[in-house]
Amino acid sequence: VSVRYQSGAPSIAAGTIHAINRSLAALPEIPVERLFAAEVWQDGDVASVWAPYQVLLGDRVLHCGYDAFHLVRETGQWRLAGAIYTARPGECDAIQAAARTLPRDPPVAERTAVLAAIEQFFDGMRRRDTAQLTASFSPRAAWIIVSYRDGTPTVFRRLAAEDNARVARSPDRLDERLLDTVVRVDGDIAVVWGSYEFRVGNRVTHCGYDGFHLVREEGWRLEGGVYTVRPDGCAGLRRP
Repeated sequence: VSVRYQSGAPSIAAGTIHAINRSLAALPEIPVERLFAAEVWQDGDVASVWAPYQVLLGDRVLHCGYDAFHLVRETGQWRLAGAIYTARPGECDAIQAAARTLPRDPPVAERTAVLAAIEQFFDGMRRRDTAQLTASFSPRAAWIIVSYRDGTPTVFRRLAAEDNARVARSPDRLDERLLDTVVRVDGDIAVVWGSYEFRVGNRVTHCGYDGFHLVREEGWRLEGGVYTVRPDGCAGLRRP
């Protein structure tokens, strides 16, 4: 998902990697993208990356912005699992300069608003409110999960909407809580990385790390994410 600021107002577009490949193949010259710097957060076989970037076509700078990537490691190879980014054609000098001072926390108000959107998602689970759940994520949202329940990593994929039926029929309260978080924001995109604990009723069933992408489109909404599922070691995750 991209958010472009060509004429001041944000323009949001979504597409698949296959559509991007077709567009690139039609160009007479292939653009080159470079990261100025990067922050990387990893737990086992999932990772999130936040980075300012620029795109060049020959010697000409096309645009700059911020990339947010999710990655999953399968069969020993890291592969992209999702991406959101901003495109700012006229702000490359400022973005390159800002890259020298990473990391940069967002203003408190922006951090609070992003985390409130995630809390809306968690609260919908606790209340078994599928309407609230649906309102908290985009129709494109999907999860990629790496579970360590059997000792070796197992990768699962599913649409966020597929959780609604499971949540609605649960006889127990489902309670997920973030224990410690990093939040990064550029305009109308955000990435959140943090440890979490999951309870079914009063029992901690698992924990791990969440990586969320969010896009602000009539309010902040989850655009998808990656997370690990670990049945052991949850007490240690309580430490920031």
